[in-house]
Amino acid sequence: MTAAFTPPAGKEVLGHPRGLWYLVFAEAWERFSYYGMQALLVLYLTQYLLLPENVAHVARRLIDSLTTTAQPRDRDEVAAQARARSAERFGRTPAR
Repeated sequence: MTAAFTPPAGKEVLGHPRGLWYLVFAEAWERFSYYGMQALLVLYLTQYLLLPENVAHVARRLIDSLTTTAQPRDRDEVAAQARARSAERFGRTPAR
């Protein structure tokens, strides 16, 4: 068994690991981009295609619901299936 990884001392920002701030920034940027694109979609539908505003909002809600339901499957489930396929292929018992 290998020893647990311990990050070097002094690499914290406000008491949190430095990598956490990269994750927070990436998530914030993703949300900003996602909602910004939704706003641009509504502006495009109402200003350039001259659709009524309620139709544009329905289209935005439809796209929002489709992106929410089209999320990838559970990663643990996918990893377990990949381990099982690998074990089957190479004749081993799957690790848990």
